[in-house]
Amino acid sequence: MRKTPISIEQKVVFSGFFSLSNYMNKAHLANVTPLDAARHFLDNWEHNRIDPSNAFVCESYLDANPDVRDSGMNPLEHYLRFGADEGRALQPARLTTSVGSRDEDELLQSLSEFSDLEVVEAISDLFDSDFYVARYPDIGDKEAAILHYVCHGWREKRDPRPDFDGVFYSSQNPVIEALGINPLLHYKLLGRENGVTPFAVALTGRKLRLDSESKIVSAADIRSMVASGFDFRPRNDSPVASRLKIHWLIPDFNGGGGGHMTIFRTIQWLELFGHECFIWIVNPEAGRTERDREDILLKYYKSVRAPMRVFDDAAKNFGADIVVATSWDTAYYCDTVENVAAKFYFVQDYEPYFYPVGARSLAAKNTYDLELNHICASPWLRNTMEQVHGRWARSFSLAADEVYQEDATRADGKRRRIAFYSRGHTARRAVELGLLALEILSQRRDDFEVHFFGGSVDFEASSFHAYDHGILNPKSLNELYNSCDVGVCFSATNYSLVPQEMMASGLAVVELNVESTVEIFPNGVVSLADPDPKNIADTIERLLDSSEVRTAQATAAREWVRSFSWERSAEQIEAAFLERLGLEKIATQPELKGGEPLVTVIIPTYNGGKIFHEVIAAVTKQRLPYLFQILVIDSGSTDGTVELCRSTPEVDLIQIEKSEFQHGRTRNLGVSQARGQYVAFLTQDAIPVGNSWLFNLVTPLERNPGAAGAFGPHEAHRNADPYTIRDLAAHFEGFRNGPLLQSIALDNVRWTNDQGWRQFLHYYSDNNSCLRKSVWQVCNLPEVDYGEDQLWAMKILELGFEKIFSPHALVSHSHDYDEIETYKRARTEAFFFKQYFGYDVSVADFVSASKSLRAADRVWGTRNGLSDDQIDRRGKLTVSRLAGLCSGAVQDGKFSSDF
Repeated sequence: MRKTPISIEQKVVFSGFFSLSNYMNKAHLANVTPLDAARHFLDNWEHNRIDPSNAFVCESYLDANPDVRDSGMNPLEHYLRFGADEGRALQPARLTTSVGSRDEDELLQSLSEFSDLEVVEAISDLFDSDFYVARYPDIGDKEAAILHYVCHGWREKRDPRPDFDGVFYSSQNPVIEALGINPLLHYKLLGRENGVTPFAVALTGRKLRLDSESKIVSAADIRSMVASGFDFRPRNDSPVASRLKIHWLIPDFNGGGGGHMTIFRTIQWLELFGHECFIWIVNPEAGRTERDREDILLKYYKSVRAPMRVFDDAAKNFGADIVVATSWDTAYYCDTVENVAAKFYFVQDYEPYFYPVGARSLAAKNTYDLELNHICASPWLRNTMEQVHGRWARSFSLAADEVYQEDATRADGKRRRIAFYSRGHTARRAVELGLLALEILSQRRDDFEVHFFGGSVDFEASSFHAYDHGILNPKSLNELYNSCDVGVCFSATNYSLVPQEMMASGLAVVELNVESTVEIFPNGVVSLADPDPKNIADTIERLLDSSEVRTAQATAAREWVRSFSWERSAEQIEAAFLERLGLEKIATQPELKGGEPLVTVIIPTYNGGKIFHEVIAAVTKQRLPYLFQILVIDSGSTDGTVELCRSTPEVDLIQIEKSEFQHGRTRNLGVSQARGQYVAFLTQDAIPVGNSWLFNLVTPLERNPGAAGAFGPHEAHRNADPYTIRDLAAHFEGFRNGPLLQSIALDNVRWTNDQGWRQFLHYYSDNNSCLRKSVWQVCNLPEVDYGEDQLWAMKILELGFEKIFSPHALVSHSHDYDEIETYKRARTEAFFFKQYFGYDVSVADFVSASKSLRAADRVWGTRNGLSDDQIDRRGKLTVSRLAGLCSGAVQDGKFSSDF
């Protein structure tokens, strides 16, 4: 679908000059969309005279541009349509005389009174947006970079350009901090004329002064080259093959980094093998807290047990067998470490290729001559280290995660679909070559569409049908791959994970014909194209034109990808460690029975049926570096559930009478008998997904000692109703997008005044949860017939504890109720919330709500190809649910025993 031009309302919303909450508050608006608010501002400014934000003062713009005032056009609309392109001033110039003709004290006072927009205009010719966004990836939007620096960045000690060190400059001019002056503004209007040095790095005890106009690397980028030594406290004993102490030096990180994902994935597997890891952040980003990193780690990467700290003198207090560098800037620090058995360099790419020939490129290349042992993410990298740099090196293979699978129901649409990896800000992805190839292809044919993912595409319209998906989570990415016919992903240096993920999902892949890809991909598993747009277009077209060629390549690729796994890759890395240490591998996988477990898994059962067999099989297959106990509490099953438990050696069984079962009381019984420090709960129909479910559920509690409990997401069973799949995914997506570590202290005022926020905070589900037994000993589960999990969550929050959402601890669990069951369930929920929380969850207008929800569900169902029967069934269930909520909200008496 060709992209339509952006509307003026959209331009206002995304301009960086429009503050939705600020404008809605001043204009007394409520429950409107951002576009509605923007339209209100455009239509009503002349009457209301409300500025869109503090960043754009309409009267200042009109004062600077009298012709705009005469035209009567909304000031921000004029600026966005014409003014920005014409270089219009946002406000009248402040400096009407030269610096030399003004008293310095007067000028300093004037600088301290500049508005943010005045600072923006004054420093715009010196500010380097490209550098700022590349150096601080959390900024994201290049257009907003200068505004971020002026409003926040300089106070966060961020540098505005590669040759300006704001901290050093301010230290040479104490008046800057005293008066609160932006350092680059001071340099522009006062310091430069007086010859004040804007930049310095510590080098052999002297200050190296750099010319302010030279575009060279900033101090932080090469500071590691002169790192002082780090003398790790040695261990009291020799390294033990089954339990190495491994310290990882890593750069700071944001979400979505493939290199960091490989590091954290490797750490997780090494921990599962029994090794002890530590993570040290080198050159941390300014203003980022430990909690920030914990959230990013858990949201976007893996659950790991390794403590994570900033690399400083504290590192010297930790004994280590091995220290591992993971990037060229951390390699210099690793080289200075002493008192360890071995030092390694985890090489995932040839980093000198990341930069133009210059300081960073040479500094990166120099690290391969340091006395480090190299573990390389491909045979090509290993050969380069051995043959070019003469280093000891071993290699491991990249692999695709298990989530990437081919769906046998791949659609055959009217247009062929291309999945295109568009991480344009990473130069080695050579995205421009692919875009030019698509332009050529569009001149030949109009029967294809392109689905961009992995980063924003930098254009507003295209000559071909195009969709931009941005950054997708693995599950959504697998769905995209399965909807496409051809995958395009380029790697100009070492090969990446993305082609293998595409192959595992059944795509025929196009890659660049360069040295690293030729060495890694066997014949027939990928279509290699020369780095020439026409040749790339030809290669894509050959796959589009022939389903036989696509199928043959995709089949060969899928079989090749299946030969790799991350467990085997981690074993290769472990083997390299042990080889260099002169040690042999010792098998240490713990047995489930015997010894003291760290965690107990409790499952209440009553006639669990066939699905309970799947639950037990999944639990017994969990991979952990410690012992765990499985405890089943059965309340009178007659369908073989008891016999299954007795025949499974790993299961401890407690039997109670059916009349004794109660959700809270029965689980309290289980916890009282649990031998683990942590107690996880499942229901008999909640199937753990993957063999790391329990590790992912317990680890966040280990990392967060203030958390009393953790809970994980549910995904609907594969055969579930499409609406159930949608609703369950949307429910837990809200937790993925919110704060993972939850407590009342997040926002005390909101806790008091916002019912929706309270419901978010005390949501908890014993279908998939884990509590800390030491907390349970002072705060038992409420002994109620329904909702013991949410009531317990409320109690521990009110006691000052936290709870945590673990997005990787996934179970398969859902119900497709009929109309009567739906009504009863909703009635029970409504009565529960009314009795224990004082919430009224019914709808004010039953008829209107039913009509609205059914209409929305019909639209969604039609768009997603559902049958009329499926859509009609959903409509009836909606009516039943709303009726149950209304009934439960006015119900008196006890809970229904049906649920």
